[in-house]
Amino acid sequence: MIHKIIKVDGKYFWNMNAPAWPSPAFDRFFEFTIQQLRDGIKSDDRVRFVMLLITKKCPLNCEHCFEWNELNKKETLSLEQLVRIVEKYQSLGASHFLLGGGEPLVRFNDLLEVVKSGHKLSDFWISTSAYHLSYEKATKLKEAGLRGVSISLDHHLEELHNAFRGHSQSYENVIEGIKNAQQAGLAVALSVCTTRTFATRENLLKYAELAKRMNVGFIQLLEPRAVGRYAGKDVQLLPQHYQVLDEFYLQLNHQKKYQDFPLILHTSYNQRRFGCDAAGQNSITIDTDGYINACPFCRSKTRHALDDNASSASDLIQQEGCYKFENRMKENTISEQVF
Repeated sequence: MIHKIIKVDGKYFWNMNAPAWPSPAFDRFFEFTIQQLRDGIKSDDRVRFVMLLITKKCPLNCEHCFEWNELNKKETLSLEQLVRIVEKYQSLGASHFLLGGGEPLVRFNDLLEVVKSGHKLSDFWISTSAYHLSYEKATKLKEAGLRGVSISLDHHLEELHNAFRGHSQSYENVIEGIKNAQQAGLAVALSVCTTRTFATRENLLKYAELAKRMNVGFIQLLEPRAVGRYAGKDVQLLPQHYQVLDEFYLQLNHQKKYQDFPLILHTSYNQRRFGCDAAGQNSITIDTDGYINACPFCRSKTRHALDDNASSASDLIQQEGCYKFENRMKENTISEQVF
């Protein structure tokens, strides 16, 4: 059930991972969802959400980086290939793209062209640290057709966020980036890695209050995974942390006293109960080499996105399952990743 709606620049959002209404992308999303529920759709035709990692480059040194093993290596995907990937998955029904990296703003000119190439059929967001997200860049992105920005802010305290991101000006970049994106008419979400030390009710409420003061629409809670730079480390949350996150998620989205706070997105809440509905069912991740993966944390490199046989990649991903959550979503189940 939807309890909060975010309005930005004449568009309505209930989830940063789904298209805004009214828009052609929303119409395609809605038609595809109804068709899936009614008839069932096979393989890549089920994918509505694509996370496309467009660059290996990043000026930060983040504690949890899932792209750590590829960071700052030579780019392998050309602009032409990125555009072809977008076109291919739009033809298969994708109505929503999240462009990331690395830091996508480092590849700014190509980023603009990718958004321009596909914005008439799909909504586009970027996942960014807000590194040099000036008003000029935000305006150009908006004019190109970008719908919103998901900005990483990993603590409400400046010094702790900067330490986590390995950059002394990261917090300042975030605050300025939020203002610039909002002035340009872009929707804004904040994304936070909820480490064991951060996952307390006090931290979460202070973080939400900061986001509310900045008029941010969404807060996305991302649980740490032992992949990338965290590989081999004991970072998995414990039951007491899950309880804190779950209570925060439910209270801020459903209790009247929090109705003016940002909408909280907490995908792991449903994943722990019903299984993962990413893993080639509703979404995929295409890495910086162009290979199809279940998600940013489940790196399986099943097929290259531009291979002729890539339509079978979703079936392979589903057979392998997910990093943490059993892939047991029923054919006609739509979870928070959609609604």
